[in-house]
Amino acid sequence: MTLPPATEEALLAKAVAAIGQPNFYEAVGQWLAQRIKSQQFIVVRYPLQGAPEMIVNSVLPKDVLDLYLGGAYRFDPLMRLWRERQAPCCAIVKELSTDPETVEYYLEAIFRRAIIRDELALLAPAPAPVCVAFCLERRSGEYTKDDLAAAEKLLPVVSELVRQHIEFCILRSGPSAVPSIFGDCRMPLAVIDRTGRTVHANEAWLGQDISRLMPDTFVADILGMSEGQRMLDRDWRLDWHGLADDFPLAPRGSLVMAQKASTAETDEGYAAAFDRFSKRHALTRREIDVARLALLGLSSEQIARRLDLTPGSVRNHRSNVYSKLDVTSEREFFRAFLAEVMTRTSA
Repeated sequence: MTLPPATEEALLAKAVAAIGQPNFYEAVGQWLAQRIKSQQFIVVRYPLQGAPEMIVNSVLPKDVLDLYLGGAYRFDPLMRLWRERQAPCCAIVKELSTDPETVEYYLEAIFRRAIIRDELALLAPAPAPVCVAFCLERRSGEYTKDDLAAAEKLLPVVSELVRQHIEFCILRSGPSAVPSIFGDCRMPLAVIDRTGRTVHANEAWLGQDISRLMPDTFVADILGMSEGQRMLDRDWRLDWHGLADDFPLAPRGSLVMAQKASTAETDEGYAAAFDRFSKRHALTRREIDVARLALLGLSSEQIARRLDLTPGSVRNHRSNVYSKLDVTSEREFFRAFLAEVMTRTSA
């Protein structure tokens, strides 16, 4: 997102003034991008399971966003970092090398298509097993250790701003109002106090009439356990997480989130998905080598140099792979792989 000329102090003041307003996440992102010298940013909500939600985005083109939300998010190293730590943290994406193949896959598949050179993120937990990630992008140049140190100093401020925003939205709302505390409210969400009363529900929760589906025994489970999950019926799974003693409207209450059971599956890594994909389509050893690099977006010439083959041989192997998958282009090939990841069909 291109930023208007403004001082860091003015942008911080704007972010504070936006607490409880629809432009809150954009205002915080603008301040951070100015402070860390980034050309653009996106804001993402990461849940512990299921797909992320894009809160602010003017960076990823529609086709890239479709690829990401369609399944590529499973390889997002920032999401995996959050799910492992579940605590405030900062990271430069290219330095998340505990699983180099996954990081390389993600950077090539998403960054290359969105013309992103490097990304630094501040991960601020919300009052639930949810994280709001402010991802600062650079189209040229890379982030340094000094940039990371600067972000870490800002992280406590960002975390507090997010907490204040969410608490303010809930405090002013009540059960019948539907302010957007995260983004577009696609995930049904409610706050239940210690008496079992719903004191806040967003539009998605009300639209799906989740409260009507909740038996008294489920409410009792929420009151008796600080966190947990349970299938509500064949279609919905509910997750809840205890709130702090001083949380507005619902001290020691619970934030409850609902998601479709089909989206609540455990994610798998790139290596396991690719292995299953290769076996399912009976790829030969050399076709596997070529397909692996083709999924990273490498040209036939680049693949030939990597594998010490002629470009003609690579094109032949690539053609064989496309034929087995009944696709005709790199885009269709990538989508076929994502379809395999999403369906998790056994070989």
